Amino acid sequence: MISDQYRGASLGWALGDLPLAILAGALILAWVQADRRERRRFDRKADRDGDSDLNSYNDYLSRLAAASASDQSRPEERPCQLDTPADDPTSRR
Repeated sequence: MISDQYRGASLGWALGDLPLAILAGALILAWVQADRRERRRFDRKADRDGDSDLNSYNDYLSRLAAASASDQSRPEERPCQLDTPADDPTSRR
């Protein structure tokens, strides 16, 4: 009796997961196809405009690197001290 219940439960579980597995496979297939279409679209755009998006991004990175290099060449600044003396009547505690 217990073995029959075990087999029935296993069969029900397997048949219940089958539609989920089919849907997951269909979703993954649709995702891969959409990614291929998008990749082809980006490649066609890059061929048309000489890859202007990549060139502008590289220019942006160059400007960031130049700004970072100029920031590192300055002497390091010390943060100002804002501590108030203990006997200052305007200090809040």
